[in-house]
Amino acid sequence: MYYQKLGELPRIPLALKFKIVKLAIKKFNKESMTHQFGDYGQIQEKLEKYGVTLKAEEKKYHDTTGSVGFYEMSKRYENKLKEYYKSVPNLSHRQFAMQVVSGGKHTAPHIDPPMFRKEGLLYILKTGGPAVKTTWYKLKEQHQEIGVNDSVGIPMQMLDEVESHILEEDCWHYFNFSEIHGVTNQPDVRFALWAY
Repeated sequence: MYYQKLGELPRIPLALKFKIVKLAIKKFNKESMTHQFGDYGQIQEKLEKYGVTLKAEEKKYHDTTGSVGFYEMSKRYENKLKEYYKSVPNLSHRQFAMQVVSGGKHTAPHIDPPMFRKEGLLYILKTGGPAVKTTWYKLKEQHQEIGVNDSVGIPMQMLDEVESHILEEDCWHYFNFSEIHGVTNQPDVRFALWAY
């Protein structure tokens, strides 16, 4: 499974959401991210060996990609979230971090580093735009033998789209981060809560 909307999980209370968003914006404007999974501006190595030659627009696409980064949640807000979700089995045992997708109108297709993130839950605090798409891909059959590295961009010409979603704000979503995925049509910064 690549993605599932988890509409049955309770929404974060609006007052708490606004406080978390305010904190995320403050940290985004003033602090370095605690972890940043690359800017995905790099692309896979040795592509020419497998008959993949990037066109100029593809190189530009990968040079202008955004990044996915994280900030620590304040203990106060994390404790409030844990208290709020203590009777929700899917969330009661999890930790929380603030995720920010920024730096470009798209994030190149990639796989997240497996030692940090294989799957998890995201709560969209701010979508980054009214029609931002998160898309999952698979390698085209002729490129299956190449395999791909994590944390670097994968050229679009090597991929077939599997599924695409516009993620609803104020809702929990299940993500498979270990499959190839990317973001398009994002005019502004996206803020989310990552439950891991």
